[in-house]
Amino acid sequence: MQQGEPLIRMKVLIIDDELSEQSANGRVTRALAEELRARDVTVVEAVSAEDGQAVVLSDPSLQTILIDWTMAGDGPTHEKSKALIDLTRSRNQHIPIFLMAERGDSGTLTMDVMRKADELIWM
Repeated sequence: MQQGEPLIRMKVLIIDDELSEQSANGRVTRALAEELRARDVTVVEAVSAEDGQAVVLSDPSLQTILIDWTMAGDGPTHEKSKALIDLTRSRNQHIPIFLMAERGDSGTLTMDVMRKADELIWM
């Protein structure tokens, strides 16, 4: 370890079911993960809401969570994303939550969701 190097690196969880897909959303999310890694951030990837839930429940060292607002099979209710936000808040009131959404989904973001999330990333 070099002098001045942080003892603990920042750790981010990205939950996006399109992470491994060859889609525009998948490419953008992978580029975001690569940029974070280039900035010496540890990135944990979850490719489903269930996978993300397991990581949230098992890893107390997470310092930030990025959640895709539109999970597969979620429909217009966004229940999977809402459940992830609620689970995260039940475990940690202060961890930053970033919602990743497309501009076309802006009408589906409720005040309740935005109160629980800290920031919005337009993908």
